Amino acid sequence: MNNPSNLIGSNYSGDFVQSSLLATSFLSENPLDLSSNLLPNSYQSISRSSAPGHSLIFVDTTVAFYEDLVSSVIPGTEVIILDAAQDGITQITNVLSQRQGISSLQLLSHGATGGFQLGQSYYNLAALSQRSSELASWANALTEDADILLYGCNIASAIAGIQFVNYLSQMTGADVAASDDLTGYVGFGGDWNLEVATGTIESSFAIDAQNLSGYRGVLQYLSDLPWSAVTNGWGPAERDRANGEEGATDGGTITLNGVTYAKGVGVHAGSEIIVPLNGAYTRFTADIGIDDYVGFRGSVNFQVYGDGSLLFDSGVMTGTSATRAVNVDLTGRNTLRLVVTDAGNGNGYDHANWANAQLIESTTGPDTTVPTAAANLTNVSLGGASTYDFTVTYTDNRAVDIST
Repeated sequence: MNNPSNLIGSNYSGDFVQSSLLATSFLSENPLDLSSNLLPNSYQSISRSSAPGHSLIFVDTTVAFYEDLVSSVIPGTEVIILDAAQDGITQITNVLSQRQGISSLQLLSHGATGGFQLGQSYYNLAALSQRSSELASWANALTEDADILLYGCNIASAIAGIQFVNYLSQMTGADVAASDDLTGYVGFGGDWNLEVATGTIESSFAIDAQNLSGYRGVLQYLSDLPWSAVTNGWGPAERDRANGEEGATDGGTITLNGVTYAKGVGVHAGSEIIVPLNGAYTRFTADIGIDDYVGFRGSVNFQVYGDGSLLFDSGVMTGTSATRAVNVDLTGRNTLRLVVTDAGNGNGYDHANWANAQLIESTTGPDTTVPTAAANLTNVSLGGASTYDFTVTYTDNRAVDIST
């Protein structure tokens, strides 16, 4: 374990790249690739006993295709599937209170700059600081040189991410490593490297390296993705906040019928968000409704379009409407358009939320095969001037050469 008061630098050991940590930021000079030295594929059933050197991985079920990752856990690893409806920190604390000798504690979840998501709750530095006694108790289950590995997008990015990793290390006494970029499928810009660490990291990822290349998920939300265009009825659309009318960060917590959401997009009717898909996603999911901030007031209509086709229409929803779940198929679509209208009666109090909005990646990746098409020809003259009447039908949006 590291000395919490002396985190000015260290080296990775074992078979990993030797790389010093910068004294001011604890960023490694080279990425730490934890997927390069793993054991053959196997699945280890949940075990209730722990021995020195034991590895324990907690998995958040909001991660796309988490079952594929769980099925590839290497031997000797205990797997705990977290209940998305329960507090994540409490669940981890309760499990660790019954364990000893954990040398590698790993967390597989969604992430964002300076925090991670467990179920419906988002834990940043402020949230962790309120749970300091629970975090400190984790040390009782850990070995003296234990590592905590955080697999989720952008957790350690920017100053907020470095502070988050540093604080978790100080509270638990463990060496902590996390990613400062996208985590997951390389085809969507992700990787399985943990680029930021405190102390000496001796653990490797608990998922079989041979199966990581086949995993097609990236651990992020709609609010973490780029949008190609956005309009909003009042002020800007806000990422991971309810609409606050004036600034990009003046909105409150996204709340629908008493349920709070750490992730999502807050808008005001009429609103339109366009997201490029490029055929890489199969599904869009979200909880929708008018934010609790406006009470019973407001009336809106949510619509989801894929390549110009209407895929979902909520009908009129008011401040008293129950939260609705959106779950639409996007297979083969290249553009997603999210629309919120004022339901035809003006946009007063129309603070609407796309809560917990996620794009689920395709398990097969985008189709990059050049399409082909069959032509049905009629009225063909073989002498003199030729007339060709034919139709070509295909579903791909790429150009097809029909000259032959």
